[in-house]
Amino acid sequence: MTTSDAIAVAWRRAELAGLDPLLRPNAAVSPVKPTSRLLTAAAPVLDRMASILTGTNVCIILADRDVRLVDLRAGTTSIRDAVGENGAVLGNLFSEESSGTNSVATVHELRAPLTVTGEEHYLVPMKKFSCYGYPIIHPLTHRLEGVLDLTFFVDDGNALLHPMVEHAARDIEAQLLQQSPRDQQTLIEKYQRISVRRRGAPLVGIAGDLILANSAATALLEPADYAALGTITAETSVTSHTLSSGARVNLRLTRAMPGAGIVFEIDWLQASGPSAKSGSPVRSRSRAERVATQIADARAHRRSLSVVGERGTGRSTALRQLTADADPVLFDGLDRLHEPESAWLQRLVDALEHAERPVVIDNAHLLSPQVARAARTALDRTSTWFALSSDPVHLLSPDVSALVDSSQVRLALLPLRLRKHEIPALVDAMLTTLASPARFTPAALRTLLAHDWPGNDSELRAEVTAAARRRSAGDISDVDLVRLKDRAAGPLLGAVDTALRATMEEALARSGGNKLAAARSLGISRTTLYKRMQTFGLSE
Repeated sequence: MTTSDAIAVAWRRAELAGLDPLLRPNAAVSPVKPTSRLLTAAAPVLDRMASILTGTNVCIILADRDVRLVDLRAGTTSIRDAVGENGAVLGNLFSEESSGTNSVATVHELRAPLTVTGEEHYLVPMKKFSCYGYPIIHPLTHRLEGVLDLTFFVDDGNALLHPMVEHAARDIEAQLLQQSPRDQQTLIEKYQRISVRRRGAPLVGIAGDLILANSAATALLEPADYAALGTITAETSVTSHTLSSGARVNLRLTRAMPGAGIVFEIDWLQASGPSAKSGSPVRSRSRAERVATQIADARAHRRSLSVVGERGTGRSTALRQLTADADPVLFDGLDRLHEPESAWLQRLVDALEHAERPVVIDNAHLLSPQVARAARTALDRTSTWFALSSDPVHLLSPDVSALVDSSQVRLALLPLRLRKHEIPALVDAMLTTLASPARFTPAALRTLLAHDWPGNDSELRAEVTAAARRRSAGDISDVDLVRLKDRAAGPLLGAVDTALRATMEEALARSGGNKLAAARSLGISRTTLYKRMQTFGLSE
């Protein structure tokens, strides 16, 4: 669902609820428990955000799982009073039924990030605001714990706010993880130790409402299988079991500690049923297989494809695989920074007029709204096979989002922090590509698993390559992971500051190092930029 579709559906929900768009949000205030798990986890993150946003017309809003507002931090009295007049007060229930479409209530409804700007608000009094909202999902239970939102006047937004709210929400999720019960922590530790030994074979860990599963297990098991595994006790160390697909498996059970859940190692017996092959498993395709299939299918049928994901997840690699041996005409959103927009756009239009060569647009998220609109029009009119890549959809402007939607197929690449279970297998594959006989020790793998990998697969590949060069044979231990240690030795940055630093680095790169141009693109003064650069350890 596109952003515009999500907002249209949210408006429809508000209409069905009988909400009058001319009224301000209804008030349904109740006391806030200051010692709640969410507030305890969020407090240090919100404190840091508030210190950064002091003096700006930005309001930080935190809602709990019931979409009740439990914390508000305003940068100025004007924004505090303005949001307060529109129902944003502590303890108020801010559901869509009472507040319409916005980046608190609608994010709570969708369980997905959303930007709502000005006129997209359902209630007329709220159209003077824009807001960025991000869901807070518990890393273990995968339950919605709350919503983090930044609200500001329409004219007061800047490029730093979007990554700030996203990374702050992740930081709160990390704090929630640290607060998790000891039995769940113990299960995670046992699961990670066994996963290193299993080398990608199906593995599941269950402790109460916490379920851990690697990619091999998620490709194999249906929801009913997890429920069935949850009823098995560790009275025996090995037991046979029939999955809902009909596959027969051996389960090797390991209890993390008394009362702390069970780790299930799944080994094949044989499949049953008319479609089963003797001795082979009945399973769904893994994530990597599904990605490869989507690329192969788009290539075989010359379907236009958009590849979306964070930097370093393999967007450019996917485009190269798609158009291998097809001699594509290559465009990059970065190119527009070094030539007039009109010239860049004319080159694109000319290329699209020649259907014999495919057209590839990398880094489409760097295009201005005007160029994105013109490019979308050109793509709609062409019969040329094309493909493009961009940042995740929820981070895109409406015009670039529409450009991404012009393709027939969308391929979404997950960030590495959401698929850490793949790291051991990825490391093995990278060492094979490097023709390195070295191997990572369990301690080194645990260090890799503990890292959040903001640079995704590219950062992991750089770390593995550097370690393999230092240790050409034998064991690669955690002391060999020099790049990670160098990063840790720099300024100690939380998730919010990490996001701000990355955004500033990108702005400086786009401006060719011009501090004034970078500051203007970020909506801050040059003095503020210099101060932030000094704080984040960026070279002047």
